[in-house]
Amino acid sequence: MKKKEKRFWKQQLQCKPEDFEKQIGEHLDLNLWSIPVTDEIISFLVPYMGKITKANLTHTDITDDGVNTLGTLTQLKYLKLKDTAITADCIPALTKLKNLEELHLGFIEANCKDILPLSQLKLLKLVVSLDEINHEDLNRFLEKNPRLELIVNSKRYELSQ
Repeated sequence: MKKKEKRFWKQQLQCKPEDFEKQIGEHLDLNLWSIPVTDEIISFLVPYMGKITKANLTHTDITDDGVNTLGTLTQLKYLKLKDTAITADCIPALTKLKNLEELHLGFIEANCKDILPLSQLKLLKLVVSLDEINHEDLNRFLEKNPRLELIVNSKRYELSQ
């Protein structure tokens, strides 16, 4: 383990990686809201997150690279990436999260067509904020996943708007 990673475990989480793994084995929930989490920090955590089903990374510095690392956590059911630096480039990594039921993207540099690949997931809820709304693309998304609750720009989106 590199010095920087050892320092992270000691200063940020006040535990050793083995202790963290035992702790999350009980809780199955990781809330890093507003903690200075970067892609590098994600790379430190992911090997010890095997049982995590919920991850809240709101207001962190995670980018597409960090989401690509998270793409290995196929057991995730809930992922919140609101107010991060992610773009549409992370969508392929998100589609690897086959058990994902709820995804909060918040403001993401993407358009309606960019998020279409997410319709292949069994998502039950998707929350996203987009600058431009393309009803044809969003309708296509809902047609592929009719059980989905789609929240766009803080409003529930219904088919054929």
